[in-house]
Amino acid sequence: MDGKKQVFQTVTQKRWKTFQWSSRLILFILILMVPIFFITLKRGLKPPLPLLANSSHAGHSLENPVTPKSLSDKELKKFKGFDYFLRAKSKIDN
Repeated sequence: MDGKKQVFQTVTQKRWKTFQWSSRLILFILILMVPIFFITLKRGLKPPLPLLANSSHAGHSLENPVTPKSLSDKELKKFKGFDYFLRAKSKIDN
């Protein structure tokens, strides 16, 4: 090492102490995570993943996907009439 300073060679030891303590903290956190990971696997806990919003699953969350939620009572009565008519027509056509 011809006149080159090493990475942690400074006048103060602050850089080396910071590196030591941050390494210890990361190691401690990893050691704590290992048993938690194995306990979770052993219990079989599988958190549900959120569903992505796409057009094929858009109506599944509604109670009645045929009836729009944003219509007034008068419009709902009119809509139900159309719905019954279309269902009867599709039964006749099939």
